[in-house]
Order: sequence, then C-alpha cells, then structure tokens
Amino acid sequence: MQHLTHIELLPVLQLTPFDFGESLYPFSEQVSEEVLYQYRKKVLVDNGFNHLDYLNKKFTYLAINHIDDWSLQKLLAWFLKDDYQFNWVNKQLKLEKTRLPKEELPFSFPGGVILTSNGDPIITPQCCISLQDHQEWYPLSSSESFTLIWIGHPWIYYKIIGDTIVFTRLIEKEMHSSSWRHYNTADNTVLMDASNFLEKEQKDIKEEDIKYSINFDEFKLASEKLKLQLKDFEIRIREILQAAGLDNASDVANCLVNGNGEHFSYAPEDIE
Repeated sequence: MQHLTHIELLPVLQLTPFDFGESLYPFSEQVSEEVLYQYRKKVLVDNGFNHLDYLNKKFTYLAINHIDDWSLQKLLAWFLKDDYQFNWVNKQLKLEKTRLPKEELPFSFPGGVILTSNGDPIITPQCCISLQDHQEWYPLSSSESFTLIWIGHPWIYYKIIGDTIVFTRLIEKEMHSSSWRHYNTADNTVLMDASNFLEKEQKDIKEEDIKYSINFDEFKLASEKLKLQLKDFEIRIREILQAAGLDNASDVANCLVNGNGEHFSYAPEDIE
C-alpha cells in the first residue's frame, strides 16, 4: 500500500477526437505518447479550440481552472448545440433558439475528478462518467465495510480507518453478479485497454486489493477545494449563459456541473 501526500482533487472535462467524429487511435501501428498527443491537439485546433490544451500528454482531460472564458464560451456552444442554437455577435455567444422542451434540462459535462499526489495523476475517471460524479467524492463517511466510489467502470472502493482513508485498486462487478473482477493494474489511472490486464473473480475485498492511503484531514481539505473550484466554474457558466440571453441560465449551469437529476452513467441497482 502506498501512502499519498500533497493530494489534490482536480475537476476535469473530457474531450476526445471521437467527440468530433474522428478516430481515437488513427494509427495502424503503435506510436509514441507524443505523436498521439499532437494528433489530439490538432483535432482541437481544427475544431476551433485553439486555446485549449490537455492536462497532460497521456490523457484527454481538460482541467476546468485552465479553461479561459473564450474557450468556455466555445465549449458551451459546442456541448449544448443539440439543446440550444447559438450565434456569435462581436465574439460573444448569443442565444438564437431553444430546442429543449421547457421542462427538460441538459446533462452534465463529460468529465469527472482526478486525484493527484505531488502533481501525478493517481486515480482518474474511467468509462461512462460525467462532471456531476464529483459528488461521489464527498461526503465520505466511516463504515465497517468498504464503500463504492463511482469513477466510471471499473471503479474503486474506500474505507476510513482511524485518521486514514484507504482506496482499492480498480474493481468491476458484473451486473447482477456476486463476484467482482479486480484488475491487476500498476495504478488506478485510466484503463485504456482491459485486455492488457489480468483479472480474477473474487467475492470480497482483501488486504492486497488496497492500493493507497491518505490522511483523512488532508483529503477533507482537498474535497473542500474541489467544491470551491466547481462553484466558481458554475458561476462562470451562468454568467456566460445569462449574457447570451438564456432565461434559465442558473438552472442550466447547475445541470452542467451537478446533473439534471438523471444519472446516465449508471443505475445504482446494477452495481449493488
């Protein structure tokens, strides 16, 4: 088990070449991390996101506190294009038409939360997750058993032991099954290709499944900072949408960050 220090919980959006209709992996042979990164950057630029850059070369995550106001306007116009029609007036977003029924609101941004230690990504969002899943990280409460944190699938479990919180390695449970699959990964960063990892069926979490420990007070401080970052991000979105002429800008901003009441990532009964 590795003890983590100097941790942060970073809220991120995810934007991949696939979102723009491009291939995730356009190369027929294995290429370097740098080549893949340059391809992803080119896709961003080709689609007008000249000022955006990924958090690092390995992943397709955008740290929300690195997104400038101009890029955020463009992200909102792109992400909400099926719900609202926007035009540009003097480089400012303006609402042209609302396509959503009045009683409906958009889904949350694709994204999630990255847990870092000394600046290195340790636990990252997996498949089928959105920014609203930041709520999985608080409040974490004491329990005699391990508790799920949904980070997409595969996911992780945590348990508070005294003044320490411990996290498992990546774990996936088949729907309506009593067995979990524990991935023998080197870390809990994004599982790019499950075929590269061994897996085994196991009914209970064991000592060897615990990968990381964190001082609980340090974790609580990081979670409070996470809340502040997200609140600031929601305010920025609301102000842009209000300036664009959206009557329910506050509700839409809240949904983009915190969800619209529906969880499109998973059904809780499927993973109990």
